[in-house]
Amino acid sequence: MGQIIKNWLNMEENKYLVVDSSIFMCYLLPDEVLKGKYVEYFDDFDKRKIVFLCSNMVKYEVMNSLVSAWRQKRIKKDMVILLYDNFLNFPISIDDVEYDKILALAIKHNLSVYDACYLGLTKKYDCNLLTLDKKLKQAWRSEVKGINC
Repeated sequence: MGQIIKNWLNMEENKYLVVDSSIFMCYLLPDEVLKGKYVEYFDDFDKRKIVFLCSNMVKYEVMNSLVSAWRQKRIKKDMVILLYDNFLNFPISIDDVEYDKILALAIKHNLSVYDACYLGLTKKYDCNLLTLDKKLKQAWRSEVKGINC
């Protein structure tokens, strides 16, 4: 586990949440809008009251989603790099889960390996998940049985 994550997790006043790429894309894309509690989470994140914890996969998922948004003509080509740079400047903590656990979760819940990475992190740290993906959220509920985000 990286030193940044150790420092954050040892600070009792901060809570940590696993965040998948769907949340970041909703935040980044101009034609999408975060609503409700998700806005509050980003406000708390900006104030350093909570830590966003992600799999290393999030970088590639966000990059791929931005390129897809450009192909769909949702954003202009120069926005792909600008939005990705914006994302890279988020002070998120990156950690990963052992491959055997990811594969087991992907098979058990019929998830993509990418989504199983996020689910694995929620299990590893026994924490909540922020996602807009209904299938991933359902898998999280059955595995971690945490508070519905």
